[in-house]
Amino acid sequence: MKKHAFLFLIAILWLGTLVGCGKEIMSKQERQRNEMTPELVGGTWTSRCENKSVARLTFTDANLTITHDKYYDAECKDALRTVSQTGTYKLAHNFKEGINNGIVFIAADKFEVAQHADMEVDAQNNVLTGIQNETEAKIEPTLNAQQRRDTTRANLRIREAKAITVWKRGEAKALTRLQHEKIGGSLGENPFVDFESRTLFRYEFDNGFLQLNAPTIGGRVFTKQ
Repeated sequence: MKKHAFLFLIAILWLGTLVGCGKEIMSKQERQRNEMTPELVGGTWTSRCENKSVARLTFTDANLTITHDKYYDAECKDALRTVSQTGTYKLAHNFKEGINNGIVFIAADKFEVAQHADMEVDAQNNVLTGIQNETEAKIEPTLNAQQRRDTTRANLRIREAKAITVWKRGEAKALTRLQHEKIGGSLGENPFVDFESRTLFRYEFDNGFLQLNAPTIGGRVFTKQ
């Protein structure tokens, strides 16, 4: 009986130590993240030219904007288009030492695309002209429930896409989900993170360099400009 009581006491002490250690690590990492925010905010974090593109990150106290500048050439001088997405963010906590830092990113309900080449601008304006000539489908009484929903959404895509103004070189357009569903195929661009969804980016910060892995732009090393 005494042996069992002794083992129980050891288990309680071990559990208390584990919880205390977890809280200590949690507090330490929370302090580190509180110290990290001022380092991230202010200025723009920019990557070098890689795979015909340059990535940029802009942090405020509450928002993060991810920008991907794409080019025709490997030296990143002949601009093709720019894709940008803004959302709110929070620096994540971990219970264990040695786990990479994380940024929880919640995307906005729109993302932006700017065209920088006349040929691209003309091609997208031709798409918009075609959409302006489309008519919405009638909701026939013979349609089942799913067909009604599909037809209604297709009509909403047309309606939203008709609201897109004419593309101009270098002018960014904010696109909604329905607009992207309608013209995304011809546009050839997607938001980094699905509209209004939440994801986690892994990042490391050391010696003035910020390394972040995000969808589409991949793993990049940034310096503040």
